[in-house]
Amino acid sequence: MENTKTIAKARQGLRGTIEIPGDKSISHRSVMFSALGSTPVHITNFLHAQDCLSTAACMKALGASTASAKLPRSSMRATRARHCAS
Repeated sequence: MENTKTIAKARQGLRGTIEIPGDKSISHRSVMFSALGSTPVHITNFLHAQDCLSTAACMKALGASTASAKLPRSSMRATRARHCAS
């Protein structure tokens, strides 16, 4: 016997918001690239994984200014590192 299900036609389109989790490699790169510039950078959807936080700590050790917030949105702020100045 075949087990089939019928899905009723939607009355109207879908509406809503989805939040995509942060990406590990993009989180690493965004912290490193933001440390190269002279303008403060706000990184959204920063992945707060241990290795990404270690990269942020390394940038901080090089002189970058970093601050992070986990809630309500995952973010990171970073500013130029002293050792990366031109």
